[in-house]
Amino acid sequence: MKKYVLFYIISVLFACSLFSQSSNLDSLRMNAMIVKDTLLLKRILHDSLFYIHSNGLIETKSDFLTSITSGKIEYEDIQIQEKKQRTINRTGRSYTGVVCVIGKYKGESFQVKLAFTSYYRRQGKQFKLIYWQSTKMTD
Repeated sequence: MKKYVLFYIISVLFACSLFSQSSNLDSLRMNAMIVKDTLLLKRILHDSLFYIHSNGLIETKSDFLTSITSGKIEYEDIQIQEKKQRTINRTGRSYTGVVCVIGKYKGESFQVKLAFTSYYRRQGKQFKLIYWQSTKMTD
């Protein structure tokens, strides 16, 4: 009986750790986008990433990393205003919310308030962003 209780406690702690990791990844990823930390982004982004920007631009992981490193997209500030988590299953987490973004796209400044959906899929012991879609909100 004690073995089962210990196993249950370890399982719960592991699940909480994975949830916490996925919950904080949006903030970690957004900070990496601001400082152009492509090494961290490579680790956080899933190889099958499908990233839909609010302007309709669709990028793969490679495209997104190139946009960051080339300066095509420059993020100056990103603030999450709202965020709700939905557990899809033990390997997937979905988030919806609102984020304010300030930056430049092809040298043109922008400041937008976006509604977003993000989906993280567990790969091994880590959750990675596999899907992002944002839509510009009107005031």
